[in-house]
Amino acid sequence: MVVHPVGYSRNAFNRLASRRTADSWAGLASEPAGPAHGEITDFLATTFVRRVVGGQSPDFYKLSVAISEMLLAQDLFHGLIYPTIALAAHSDNIAIKPAFADQHLQFVKAELCRVQKICEMGFEILPLDVAKEVDGDGALVWRGRPDQLTMTQERPLVLTAENGRWVARDINGRIVEPD
Repeated sequence: MVVHPVGYSRNAFNRLASRRTADSWAGLASEPAGPAHGEITDFLATTFVRRVVGGQSPDFYKLSVAISEMLLAQDLFHGLIYPTIALAAHSDNIAIKPAFADQHLQFVKAELCRVQKICEMGFEILPLDVAKEVDGDGALVWRGRPDQLTMTQERPLVLTAENGRWVARDINGRIVEPD
């Protein structure tokens, strides 16, 4: 999949007070040309990371929407990748053209969650339900419960905290996914 990066420049990351460097994508985006290309990259980047503050109209996003539509109309790439404004560019969003998604992606899982708390650099969620399949009409088949691990005497599990998340392993050390 080929994606076009927008929103990656040092100036844009400075506006978001991000601790992340823009080099990961901005370096790739600015390789082919000189100063004019850098100005265009910076314009796109700062347009895509503008924050809407209380009282501003949703029209504020019209310019980034127009740029996205123009870029996605091209046959050069399959989507756009851009930094997440709410997390000060410490993570990324990706928008994929529907035709590419329909042809190359397969459904794995959907989760219904309630946002419990919004923090400065993230949020806390409560999982409510999970779907791991779709029916013949393409509708999600909800299970009526969130993912869960089942532990029995025949299936003992070892839980460890790794990178801030719980990971379950069987007695052979293999990761066990919730069902």
